[in-house]
Amino acid sequence: MSEGKVSELTRALILARQGVRAVVHKADYNKHQGWGYVSHEQVLISGARTALLDNGLLLEQRAVEYVGEVPTEKRVMWRFRATFALCHVSGEERSYVWEGVVVPNDHAAYGASTALDRVAHLRLLELAGTDEDPEFEEERQARQGKAQQQPAREQQAPKPKHDAIGQLIHDLRFVKSGDQLVSWAQYLVNERATTEAKKPAWAAFGSRCEELKLDPREVAAAARSK
Repeated sequence: MSEGKVSELTRALILARQGVRAVVHKADYNKHQGWGYVSHEQVLISGARTALLDNGLLLEQRAVEYVGEVPTEKRVMWRFRATFALCHVSGEERSYVWEGVVVPNDHAAYGASTALDRVAHLRLLELAGTDEDPEFEEERQARQGKAQQQPAREQQAPKPKHDAIGQLIHDLRFVKSGDQLVSWAQYLVNERATTEAKKPAWAAFGSRCEELKLDPREVAAAARSK
């Protein structure tokens, strides 16, 4: 990039930041930890990923690794580090690294991957998280009360929102390479929805693989192995 000239990636990122809400409200509540948080679905609702894709950008999570233990007043937490690449259709890429801590359990790596993906989108697009907006206060309180009343089994299997599947199908038209398609498939694999609900997305995925002259089985296998 010549001196004084803004790169295409930077220009696209500026436009993406202008295209999303400045605030994503904390409509979800963690009853075990006692705090409100911005869920992955709330990031989708905010249009964060769409804003990136509409401007020829894709944020790929390239790797997640365990860093070590972090002692706290209540318990020992596990710290994870995730590496991301912000890819532009021009071929330009920019790397980012974010870290976060999670409660130690058998699914800690997956939880860290999802949480850091959420954090990456929020920070990259300079979005703030707040639960002070009265429009979301009633929903937040309802979620909090429901979380305290529901059995643990229901807590672990929330009813999926199929709007996220439609969003994924919409995003496919911006996928231009095999690596981007693997990242897209990762979103679908990790999406909390039934096999039946995911069928339209997998069908669209197959069509996109054909257009890019890729084997859908190999791409899907690569997505599941990450």
